[in-house]
Amino acid sequence: MEAKDPALGARHFTRPATFKPGTPVGREVDGDTHHSGANDELVRLAYAMMENPDEWILAQTYHVIDTKTGRDMGLHWRVGTGKHTLRRFIFVGVNKEGMVSIYKPIKGMYGPNIFETHGIEAKLVITNADDVEVWVRWTERLHNVA
Repeated sequence: MEAKDPALGARHFTRPATFKPGTPVGREVDGDTHHSGANDELVRLAYAMMENPDEWILAQTYHVIDTKTGRDMGLHWRVGTGKHTLRRFIFVGVNKEGMVSIYKPIKGMYGPNIFETHGIEAKLVITNADDVEVWVRWTERLHNVA
């Protein structure tokens, strides 16, 4: 079995000694970076809501056993944390408490005034297993009970 590659360090890339204009040679690659961070997940959620208006989408789950600590934080903690998340979703486009990672793609798609007529509706659900789930949907303000 081959040994693992050492840290890439300086041999990972090179920079030219001087920066000057030139002509690219070769095949151009289209594409985007792999989106996997927390902000990127919220961007994907924003697009999912826009693609499925008035449809409820599961946005977050607070499990009985916390996946990071391995402890039961208690139903009171899960509901309290869920309510905070709920508030952040409801205030998207309304004030600074809303999530910017959700606001920007929606504003980019529909324009800055879209939140005058549309908004995000959110609700909290406690499952039979005592998990707490946050559900969201993109809807017209007439239906939005924020």
